[in-house]
Amino acid sequence: MIGRNTTWRQGSLIKQEELERIGLSPAPSSHVILISHDCDIPHKGEDAVEAIICPTVVPDKTLRDCKNPRKLHLRLESLSGEEIYIELNFQKRTFISKAQLAVELSGPQDNYYISEPEKRTLKQWLSSRYGRPAYPNAFENHLKMKIGKYSVERLFSDLVAPVAEHIVGIFIGLDGDKNIELPPGEPYCLSIFIVYRTDINALEARESSERLATSLADLLTRAYGQPDEATAICLDRCTAIADSRITLADLMKVDQWRLEWLSLADGNDDFVSVSDI
Repeated sequence: MIGRNTTWRQGSLIKQEELERIGLSPAPSSHVILISHDCDIPHKGEDAVEAIICPTVVPDKTLRDCKNPRKLHLRLESLSGEEIYIELNFQKRTFISKAQLAVELSGPQDNYYISEPEKRTLKQWLSSRYGRPAYPNAFENHLKMKIGKYSVERLFSDLVAPVAEHIVGIFIGLDGDKNIELPPGEPYCLSIFIVYRTDINALEARESSERLATSLADLLTRAYGQPDEATAICLDRCTAIADSRITLADLMKVDQWRLEWLSLADGNDDFVSVSDI
């Protein structure tokens, strides 16, 4: 069996030439990545490890950095400096018995690896699967209100998608208990924080995020009215903030809004509302 000194870790890649030994036969360009936690891989109480079959893809900025809760484009690097991207999809999960892992496989792939920043992204994406927030039905229904042909949340998506590469995350806070279903006429007080990245093109990221904050505020005001007259959603503030400036105390008060609508940037018209995430 697998001992505590195993070289298998969360994020390890199985050698492609050994996949058939464990009954897997994906496309030649696909990779298989372990997603079980490091501690669960050698644990005696676990009979199998969890993995995802990942095709090689052209990276989509809307599927990077945990923007989508069901799909993730992750960068792999080689010792020669080559970079490729793979797509993780929760629908492509599989289980591998530990006996197979220990007997049939010679160890993790060594020609490609996941960098530490990408590994942190992987961990965050895995945790978001079960840790993402749920909102009151009344609040979700307010977001479905249409302006012309499209709902507010769809229009929200159209504003965010073009600048998604600059954004670490969009965080929202609802004043009071976010689990309360408010009666008609009583608005949810909403705060929005657009957290932009400062490691790449910081000035462009800041300017894009500030313009986005203005556009989102205009959209919500157009949809629900000025804060002192709103009866559905009252926008308290919409602010762009650098990832280096937001604090843990700030994050404890808000939730990251993970909408699959970011996939609309590639022309996919299969919109998924916040209530379906």
